[in-house]
Amino acid sequence: MKTMQHITLTAIALSTLAAGSALAASDLAAMSNVNLAAVKKVQIVDTNDTYYVDLELKFTNKNADPFKLRHGQFTLTLESVEKPKETKDKKEAEEPKPFTVPVGEGLVSSLEIPGASANGAGTTNQTLRVCVGRKCDATSATVMRLMNVLADPDAPRTLALEGSAEVGVKLPRGWLFEAGKRYEVDLRFVPAIQPEFAMQ
Repeated sequence: MKTMQHITLTAIALSTLAAGSALAASDLAAMSNVNLAAVKKVQIVDTNDTYYVDLELKFTNKNADPFKLRHGQFTLTLESVEKPKETKDKKEAEEPKPFTVPVGEGLVSSLEIPGASANGAGTTNQTLRVCVGRKCDATSATVMRLMNVLADPDAPRTLALEGSAEVGVKLPRGWLFEAGKRYEVDLRFVPAIQPEFAMQ
């Protein structure tokens, strides 16, 4: 009798693990169809002792179902390439060097993107506040370098997000989030830049 119970419990456990793997696979497939398509607005927020950057981001979703993310914690980094120095002799021209601008850390309490329709991918805009750091010369230099890269229409730009978040599965009457399940991500996007700069 004990042997039969053990076999039954083992079968239930394996079935549960298989279901979890299927859910994870569907989550990953859904995430691959979500894109950070554009940076629409950049606003530097200057408080008494800290610099923040508000980024208005445009997200798209090619999935038929809506996509929801919550409790996200991300570190943002802007990756670009230095402009090659002009020289008379093309042979002496240096290869452009890649560099990064550590933008800072941001939180996403909730992000919901509608599903795709016959008209195309679902889209939504979300403003993400990023803490660049406490005021000092190094932070001021980071803010200036960030603005210079975003304001240069010819600069190649990649926005890297590293962190973790919970991903929700759409149900007919709401959303399903697995308790305690978070995805760690290291993603890179090449968003279109539609810079609208402001200081506050």
